[in-house]
Amino acid sequence: MLAPLIFALCLFAIIPLSSHVRAETPAPSVHWGSIAYPDQFNTIQLGGTFNRFTEFDGAGNRYHSTLNESFGLNFATASWTQHWQRWPGWSTNLTLGIGPTGHDPTEYLQNNVIHPMLGDAPVPVGAQRQSVVDGMVDGSVTRWFSLFDGAPEMFLGGGVSLGTVYYEEFARIGARRASFDSFIPHWNDTPLHYISDYLRGSAMARYGALQSSGLIHNIKPYSFLYQLSLSVGPYGKDKLDPHWEIEFALTWDSGIFVDQTGQSRKEFFWSVAATYAAFRMESWNDSIHHKDNGPTYGFTVTLDLLKLFGSKG
Repeated sequence: MLAPLIFALCLFAIIPLSSHVRAETPAPSVHWGSIAYPDQFNTIQLGGTFNRFTEFDGAGNRYHSTLNESFGLNFATASWTQHWQRWPGWSTNLTLGIGPTGHDPTEYLQNNVIHPMLGDAPVPVGAQRQSVVDGMVDGSVTRWFSLFDGAPEMFLGGGVSLGTVYYEEFARIGARRASFDSFIPHWNDTPLHYISDYLRGSAMARYGALQSSGLIHNIKPYSFLYQLSLSVGPYGKDKLDPHWEIEFALTWDSGIFVDQTGQSRKEFFWSVAATYAAFRMESWNDSIHHKDNGPTYGFTVTLDLLKLFGSKG
């Protein structure tokens, strides 16, 4: 299978690292709506990632056919991305997430902070998954290239996610922080050209082949996911790692959860992320169209050690 090879490559050797920010979010956040592009630079990031699953939908029906409890996945996370000098254009990532599964802090934040702030009613909660440790390990390999002799903004790659939540092999293709100068004809001939110093666009198509694990049974065997985002920061002409950045993303997922008839629960998410130096925060939610059931929301807070300590390769 492809999965063991990819995983082995992600664990292979250690070489000098350089200091750039951002890291990949651990599974299962990609199917909760998180920004899931591969990293453009080397990073070692530590933090916490939290995802909420609500058992019932707005009509009181069970959201997933075999999940009969609500839960919060509370992961301590570590993520390492390496762009290899010995193999120019290739990068690998290894991301770990593990922690106790329970109702807090996600239930408290949902029903006592987020919903009152939005004027929404609390989400009903029945049985809750308690006293369990869940975890996921993600490994990926990515090939970076440029279409227009500029920065390596295009990517193609794949990976594997293993753990107690589900198993997944995935492939992805897209563009990361692409300049509009390269893709829009005659952009350089207009005053809008200067916007490209502060604005970047990203897009990704992702396919996943999934299998059930300890937590999610009767999982959908495949997933098609599409993500589109805009980011703002002081990029200048070719700087893809600005000191600060704000990014807004939309994600459509064909769904890994199934209803009582075996049909997939298609999802539409929004996400917003803010980065300042070594510190990064992101939150995602399925609340578009006033929906709040199933994989309801999540958030992450991380710190990049390479950026924090000014490590140079």
